[in-house]
Amino acid sequence: DYAVQPRVATFAAQAITMAHYMEGAAYTVGPTQNLSIRMSSALRETGGDAFCDATVERIVVENGRAVGVLVRNTSSSSSSGSATAAASRAAGKNDDGPVTTEIRAQNVVCATSVFNLYHKLLPRDHPVVREFFDPAARSITESNGHVFLFCKIEGDAKDLRLPKHNLWYFNSYDMDEAFDKYYADPITHRPPTCYIGFPCTKDPTWPKRYPGVSNCILISDGLYSWFAKWHHAPAHDRGADYETFKNQLTKHLLAILYETVPQVRDKITYHTLGTPLTEVTYLSSFRAGSYGTKCDTQIFTARNARWTTTPRTP
Repeated sequence: DYAVQPRVATFAAQAITMAHYMEGAAYTVGPTQNLSIRMSSALRETGGDAFCDATVERIVVENGRAVGVLVRNTSSSSSSGSATAAASRAAGKNDDGPVTTEIRAQNVVCATSVFNLYHKLLPRDHPVVREFFDPAARSITESNGHVFLFCKIEGDAKDLRLPKHNLWYFNSYDMDEAFDKYYADPITHRPPTCYIGFPCTKDPTWPKRYPGVSNCILISDGLYSWFAKWHHAPAHDRGADYETFKNQLTKHLLAILYETVPQVRDKITYHTLGTPLTEVTYLSSFRAGSYGTKCDTQIFTARNARWTTTPRTP
């Protein structure tokens, strides 16, 4: 649950994870986008707003203080309903290209990891940014990423006897050795651990919304370094080698699924694999860091505390 192998994991991360789940967990009634719908509605009811198609380009800093953000839309201003496009139209501009708009704020909260903050959002000449890039100032690194296999399954969850609880697959008692082998050669070696979940069993409205269809997601560790050579290639067009590598990883995950839940064998009608580059493309994660900062034993040291355990930028 925090993307590090046992020998480098901090007990604090394990304890926090356990504390989070001790009282159980919850799942949405209906599609999970209900979360964003309800949260954005609550923001608007209190005078705030939530913008879509508004990528933050950088944080605006004046006199050493954050005073706002520059956001850019990705679709054309003539057709987009985004905040930046609306601002452009209000100003009488009809440019069909991306539009950048400044949004001023009394406080700016960054929830996209310290690595995106200092690598992308703050000015490179800012003293704190220069300090962040000083190797002597910190020892934290970005989190590892993941691979995600999404599966469409023929049949109702009840008829297939799919579990409502989450499953965890482990393939060794020596997890560190298993991780070492997997990280060195993910084609030959299976992932040491794998999460298996069936969202269709958790949402009570699923059978009415998708009768005769179930779904499954498998999540395992994946290193950005495996995929770095395709980083600059566009999504959905990264070439045959990329697709071949994805297929090899997919075979491992499907084999784990069939061994763990054998009744779904021959029932998978569609599957697609997300990689660390998927996290970079759609989540803007820095080098595919799923959890921002790596949860190793360095994260809470005094040397790193100013970067990781305070809500304020130094």
